[in-house]
Amino acid sequence: MKRFILIITVLVLAMSSTVSCGGKYEPIDSTENELRVVGYVNGYEIYYDELLFATFNNKILFAEKYSLSANGGDDWTPYLEEFEQSVYDGLKYNYAIQILLTESGYSLDNESIQSAVTEDIRAIIDQCGSRTKYKKYLKDMVLTDRLLRFNISIAYASNELLFLMNDRGAFDDKVDFDIELLADASPLPSNPFHDEFFKAMAKLMSGDVYIQAESVFVPKDVANSENVAKSILDKANAGESLSEIQKKYSDTCQYTALADVFETDIYFESLKDISENSYTMITANDGYRILKRMPYNMNYIQQNCYTIAYAYVESVFKQSVSNYASTLTIELTDFGKSLNLIKIN
Repeated sequence: MKRFILIITVLVLAMSSTVSCGGKYEPIDSTENELRVVGYVNGYEIYYDELLFATFNNKILFAEKYSLSANGGDDWTPYLEEFEQSVYDGLKYNYAIQILLTESGYSLDNESIQSAVTEDIRAIIDQCGSRTKYKKYLKDMVLTDRLLRFNISIAYASNELLFLMNDRGAFDDKVDFDIELLADASPLPSNPFHDEFFKAMAKLMSGDVYIQAESVFVPKDVANSENVAKSILDKANAGESLSEIQKKYSDTCQYTALADVFETDIYFESLKDISENSYTMITANDGYRILKRMPYNMNYIQQNCYTIAYAYVESVFKQSVSNYASTLTIELTDFGKSLNLIKIN
C-alpha cells in the first residue's frame, strides 16, 4: 500500500533537494533554556523552543492579517486573546496527532518515521552546505534541531494516522470511495471505468461536499475595503465578470479563477446556499471575499479527480484532528504563565 509523503512543514519542502557533500548529521543538543517546560498536554511536555517557534510564526501571520509590526511599535492588545489562542491551538494540534497515533498502537519513535526524518535532516544539512550553515538556518527560522526533527516526525505521523483512521472506518460516514486505491492511482486513471473513480466523481459532484468557486479577495488594509468589496459585488451582480472587475484593483485585490471548496471550508455553507453563477460576499478578520459559485468544470474534475478526492479526505481528517485538539487542555507551568507571548523574541 502506497503512503503519500505529505510533509506539512514548509521548512522541509523549501529545502528538500539533496546536494551531495560531506557533513556530520548527529543531533544538535538543545540548550537548557530551549528545553524549559512551558506546559503539559495529556502528560506530554511542551518545551520553550516549541512555544517560541509557534509564537514567531503567528506573529508573522497576525502582522499581515491586521497590518501590525511583528517587531513591536504597534498595540497588539486588541488581538492578544486571539493571538494566544492561535499559538496554543497550533501546539495542541501537534500533540493531538501524537496522542491519536499512540492510541492507534504507533508512536513517533516508529522506525519508518524516524528513518524518514533522518533522511530529511541529512538532505537539509546537505542543502545548507555545512553543519555551520545548518545551524544558521535553524537560528534564522527560530528553530532548534530537536524541534525540526519533531515537526518532521509529526508530519509523517499525520500522514500515517490518516490511513490508520481510514482503515478503521473513521471516515465511513464521509467517504464512500477507497482512498487506498485513489492514493495509488495516477491523476487520470488508466481505466476510466474504475469503480473508485466513479464513486469519487459522484461524491464530488453531489454538491454536499465539494463546490468550485471563483473569487476576489479584498484585504482589510485596503482603503475603504468594505466599500470596495461591496462595489465589486454590485458590479458582478450587474453582469461584469470578476476577472475583468479585478483588473481595476489588481494592485490591491487578489483574483482566483478556480478554487476547490470542501465542506470543511468556512466558505462552503455560504456557497451551498446560492445557485450556480450567483455571487456572495463573506466577511472575515483579514478582509472580504466576493465568491461566485461556478458550474462544475467537468474536464478539470476528470483530470484531477483522484487529487481532489484525496484532498477532500485530507480536509476531513484535519477537521477531525482539530475537533479532537479542541478538547485538549494545555496546563501551563509557572514559567509558561509568566511569559507574555507578544514580547517573546
